[in-house]
Amino acid sequence: MSASPWSPLVTMLLATWLGLYLVSFGLFHLMIFKVNRRLSGVEKIPHSLYWGKWNKLRNSYRTHYPGSPLYSVVVTLTVAGLAFAAAAACVLWWQYAAGR
Repeated sequence: MSASPWSPLVTMLLATWLGLYLVSFGLFHLMIFKVNRRLSGVEKIPHSLYWGKWNKLRNSYRTHYPGSPLYSVVVTLTVAGLAFAAAAACVLWWQYAAGR
């Protein structure tokens, strides 16, 4: 008996998503930590960002670390993670619709 209640394909997609999520989440917080080291107490960016603060983090990171690819890596991993999650959801929906 399999440890997962889903098909092996869905299990692989969700495991890949989890790996991408954890790496991108960690790198995201690393980016905030690096920016906050260079900012004063009032300007520091909180680790719990909402949509409006993402642009501030991007601009501040690019100002302090102009040659670093970390921002692009975080965005790429996040988009890839969303793609894997969407693929897993599509496969689960297809399997449900097909009665499997």
